[in-house]
Amino acid sequence: MSPDAKHPASSPLSPTELLAGKNLLLLGTTGFLAKVMLSMLLERFALGKIYCLVRSQRSKSARERFVDEVLGSEMMEPLRRAFGPSFDAYIDEKVVVVDGDASKPNLGASEEVLAELFREVDLILNSAGLVTFNPPLDDALEINSIGALEIARFAAQTRGKRVVHISTCYVAGNRSGHIR
Repeated sequence: MSPDAKHPASSPLSPTELLAGKNLLLLGTTGFLAKVMLSMLLERFALGKIYCLVRSQRSKSARERFVDEVLGSEMMEPLRRAFGPSFDAYIDEKVVVVDGDASKPNLGASEEVLAELFREVDLILNSAGLVTFNPPLDDALEINSIGALEIARFAAQTRGKRVVHISTCYVAGNRSGHIR
């Protein structure tokens, strides 16, 4: 079957239609790219839920980090202005914060949360990764390589079985241009 037969020109790609009612899992939530994506997704698409994986820290829970680092960021200002006083209610309706770690098996999520994620997630958007330019090799491998493997393993168990992987660090070595 030719590529054109699979995707005829009469049916253009429509992210609005493809994402309508879908539940997404966003990884790398506290990073710049994911904050922008989250804001735009919430503002522009009629999604179901967006599950946001956030790693808790010694001093902050995943929810506290989400509120401080994501909702408190300037990337949320356009959404905050658009929704005005209903912003918090809209976030509570659409976003579920999940405590976890993308480099761990099953994303380090609890058993009760895992069942919901496997049952509900249609698409994973992964922008999680270590973006420092000279990290210790062990750290870089664990987060950027092993993390990607764990995410793929996790995705295979979800109902959607789909991952969009976004990487902004060391994506093409020293070469420039489009590289397959």
